[in-house]
Amino acid sequence: VHDRALPFTQEDLAASVPSGAVTVISPLWAGEFPESLLPFISSHASLVVADIQGFIRQIVDSKVAVVRPDSLDFLRFIDVLKIDSAECAVLTGLPVESGVPIIQQLLKNPDSVVLCTHKEGVTVSNGTDTYTALFGPYSIIGRTGRGDTCTAAVLACLLAGLPIERVASEAARVTAVKMRSPLSPATL
Repeated sequence: VHDRALPFTQEDLAASVPSGAVTVISPLWAGEFPESLLPFISSHASLVVADIQGFIRQIVDSKVAVVRPDSLDFLRFIDVLKIDSAECAVLTGLPVESGVPIIQQLLKNPDSVVLCTHKEGVTVSNGTDTYTALFGPYSIIGRTGRGDTCTAAVLACLLAGLPIERVASEAARVTAVKMRSPLSPATL
């Protein structure tokens, strides 16, 4: 990694975040979107969706490292949080099945949602229920775009009012279709 974007400022956001909007925060590195801006966003947005990578992924000796912050208090401003299995382990020291419900309890509301991608599929928790859906028969090649695709699918399903079990299954299905090998069947 040779360069990083400058961090957003509250002035940047004040001009671009309409009141009541769904706001997705998905920076690549810690510091691009300072945690200190989350209260401002939370007070203006109807729903705050964030990818944890932008708060815990750092550059250490020119290499990418996932580092647990001293405090996870910033999570209380997030309604929907995307993590992956490695990030779950860094944040909680636990595997997905045990770690996701713990992270969910740190979010904005009792019914806030955590989605956790892993090599087999996606786990989605809303504080009451936790479901895992597998990616299916597709040959998943690499990870580029997996989290963004899964986040978009989860958000669309939540906004459509689908039950959490269906949110998980649809997110896994959409992500599998996007990530499939070119040699896989081109069927939905």
